[in-house]
Amino acid sequence: SGLGGGPFYGTGYYGGGGAYLGGGGGGSSYPPSALIVNGTWSGNGQAIITFGAAPTLPPTQAPTTRQPSISPSLLPSKVPTFQPTGYGSTTFAYTGSYATLVVPSDATSMSIVASGAGANSCGCSGGGYGATVTASYAVTAGQTYYVYVGGPGGPTYGGFNGGGKSFVSGNGCGGNGATDVRTTVDDLSTRIIVAGGGGGCAKACIGNQ
Repeated sequence: SGLGGGPFYGTGYYGGGGAYLGGGGGGSSYPPSALIVNGTWSGNGQAIITFGAAPTLPPTQAPTTRQPSISPSLLPSKVPTFQPTGYGSTTFAYTGSYATLVVPSDATSMSIVASGAGANSCGCSGGGYGATVTASYAVTAGQTYYVYVGGPGGPTYGGFNGGGKSFVSGNGCGGNGATDVRTTVDDLSTRIIVAGGGGGCAKACIGNQ
């Protein structure tokens, strides 16, 4: 769940818990309807976002002169082609802050593959791996989103974006940060997707994923 206890809690929907005697628990992810794969992501968090637009038919042109009658068997085969507008994927890496994303003018959909940070190393092993969450959303041109990419926990701190601090400073790693996309800066209630961070490792014993 990402919740340890006392000062080694992860926060929100959720960064990983910091280590105590065993490793901290991994953070949870959102929304429940998304494709969520837990315990697979190693390293700093990441978000890959792709915009798409509804396909449009090419314009049609009426004939200017009356055409002679032709047997259908003699007509060339022609299938109307749709001309979709597409965009390449943008990868957001961990920076220690958020990135601003504005929906392009003709985009109508947004696909997100988010991964929370995981498997950090502070001189110990067994830190949990981050989750990867995949979901798609309808969007409106000009909408603004904020992308928070989770960072690794350290000996005296939790990872950026929700990682819990280690209960005993230096006795293992803090939890890893979650990766999320939201509509308002610093407002957890506006997140539309969250990939939980992995729990921190402990020097005393193997941590949880």
